[in-house]
Amino acid sequence: MESIEVAMVDGAPVSLTRDGRTWHVGAEPVRWYERQPWCSTAARASKGGSLRIDVEV
Repeated sequence: MESIEVAMVDGAPVSLTRDGRTWHVGAEPVRWYERQPWCSTAARASKGGSLRIDVEV
């Protein structure tokens, strides 16, 4: 099992250390979303409700 050390500042990662090498985070992390193919899923919106097609990855 390998170990990765993550340095955090104010709840955000600033660097990662693995096998003695350190990588610095160059940009602020962002949330990514992916659109689901609503026409091919079994989920249906309830009457008066909504169907969420953008999900966080």
